[in-house]
Amino acid sequence: MLSLNVVRELTPKAQALMNVLLINALVDGVTEREYKVDELVGLCGFNARSSIYRAKEELVKAGVIEVEDKVIKLLGLPTREEQAPQQEASTQTAYSSPASREVEALELKPPSKSYLKQLQAAELAMKKWEKSNGR
Repeated sequence: MLSLNVVRELTPKAQALMNVLLINALVDGVTEREYKVDELVGLCGFNARSSIYRAKEELVKAGVIEVEDKVIKLLGLPTREEQAPQQEASTQTAYSSPASREVEALELKPPSKSYLKQLQAAELAMKKWEKSNGR
C-alpha cells in the first residue's frame, strides 16, 4: 500500500489522486480491489486518465517503483505495453463512462408502446392546435 510519506513527495494533483486511491482502499478494507477508471475519475474523461498516468510516473520518479504495478491494478488501467496496440487498433476512447453505456443501452431498445401512444397523442394535439390557429 502507498504510504503517506510517498504521497507527500508528489505534486498537488498527484497527491489528490493518490489520496483518493488510499481512502478508497482503506474504506473498502482491501488494497487489492481492482478499481475501474470510472469509479475514480467519474465522468472526467481523457484529461483525468492522463493525470493518473502522470501521477504513476511521479511515483516511479520518487523511487517507489514497486508500487507501480499495484497502482495500475488499483486503477484498472492497462500497462504501457498493453496500451500501445490498443491505441493503434482504435481511435475510440478506451474507457466508457457508466452514463455513456446507459445511453448506448437506451439507443438499442425499441420505444415502448406507452411512449408511442403518448407520441401519437402529442402529434394529434399539435395538428388540432395548428388547425385552430390557422397554420
